[in-house]
Amino acid sequence: MRMKVVIYSILCIAISVSMVAQKVTHSEIVSLVSDNSATITLLFDSIVEVCALYGKKSGTLNKQTQWQSISAQQPAQVLISGVEANTQYFYSVCYRKQGSTDSTIRNEYSFHTQRPAGEAFTFVVQADP
Repeated sequence: MRMKVVIYSILCIAISVSMVAQKVTHSEIVSLVSDNSATITLLFDSIVEVCALYGKKSGTLNKQTQWQSISAQQPAQVLISGVEANTQYFYSVCYRKQGSTDSTIRNEYSFHTQRPAGEAFTFVVQADP
């Protein structure tokens, strides 16, 4: 009898986790970087709420964008605005099931806002194969 209770408990947990888990189907792409903003785009397989944590120091993401609701399979575009020109910023995207308070924080990445005219820089072009 005890074994049946344990198995039943494990099945209930597995089912509840699979019902609330959202999956990122295309990871972060930073685009539209200007002297005072950047847009983070990614795609989810279900309806989610999404925001970005960001800051000037890795591991210290002390600012946050507003949460926004995103439809399934629609590009989530998170605008980070009001940032300084010629500055490196670190960010992590957060997402959660619509209406939930429990969120998932993705890995930390970085971008650099627009540099002054004439200053050298390197960029990467990403495309589908």
